Amino acid sequence: MNITLNIGFVCTAINPYYAEEYKIRNESEKQLTKILENFNVKLICFHKTIFTKNDSLEAEVFFKNKVDFLLIQTSSCSAGEQLYPLTDITNKIGIWAIPDKEVEGDVKLHSLVSTSHFLGIIKKNLKEKKIKTKWFYNFADTEEFKNKFIITIRSLLGVKKIFNSKIGLIGGISPGFDNMKVDKYKLKQNIGVTIEEETISNLIKIAEKFDNELINKEINKIKSVATSILVSDEKSFDRVTRIYFALKQIREQNNWDSLAVQCWSQFQELYNIAPCMAYSWMGSEDGIAVSCEGDVQGSISMLLLNYLSE
Repeated sequence: MNITLNIGFVCTAINPYYAEEYKIRNESEKQLTKILENFNVKLICFHKTIFTKNDSLEAEVFFKNKVDFLLIQTSSCSAGEQLYPLTDITNKIGIWAIPDKEVEGDVKLHSLVSTSHFLGIIKKNLKEKKIKTKWFYNFADTEEFKNKFIITIRSLLGVKKIFNSKIGLIGGISPGFDNMKVDKYKLKQNIGVTIEEETISNLIKIAEKFDNELINKEINKIKSVATSILVSDEKSFDRVTRIYFALKQIREQNNWDSLAVQCWSQFQELYNIAPCMAYSWMGSEDGIAVSCEGDVQGSISMLLLNYLSE
């Protein structure tokens, strides 16, 4: 899935600290750009360091409806009033503190205290906004910062991809697995994923249309990678391979990102097979997550893990 994550970056500071003299914003932008060059991420930077509430209001207008995540660096000690307009940009915010460059003499940045200050305001004073926060520490060229930041980027990309994903539910849940029932409308509302349904009987109709030569070729391929094979009926191997191709075709036709398929009892009643091999073959050969028993939540979880590992 080709999804771009949009990250906003803004710096706050107050006088008489040395954020501008040390060129903290410029250096941080360069380092962030380098980190993100291998990710499908667009970094959108505010053109100046925020020193006043009016600067924050300008940044709010600049970023509004443009970013999925806002990274606020307290480039030096900052004022609480600078934060409030920035929290109207998005409900996913990172607060980033940096260390002082000098360990002796006057404090030149005092960044960490304002990161703590901002996080406290969000948690206590802006609780009703339900802002999701994460804090970061150290300069962007350090492993301490990069490790935590990259994990965050992968997670945000995964969440955005899930929001734009479609899952095919075929056959509903297996009998008795009532705890797997989901409200597809609430899923759409809460995490954005779309659930589309199909029947086992239609899947079998598709399976029966594939050419025997194609099926036999795939059977040989499957058997060639197996350490041992115990099949009571060779015809069932043919049928389950047909189900593999049917799943593959119906997924491609509907642009489904993963599948949740009932594995019993309809397959046994209508086609006299256990379809598990078809599901696992889709995972190993095509990288497509297929959950058993019509488990939609399991399919979402596997799909998210696929996204996180890309």
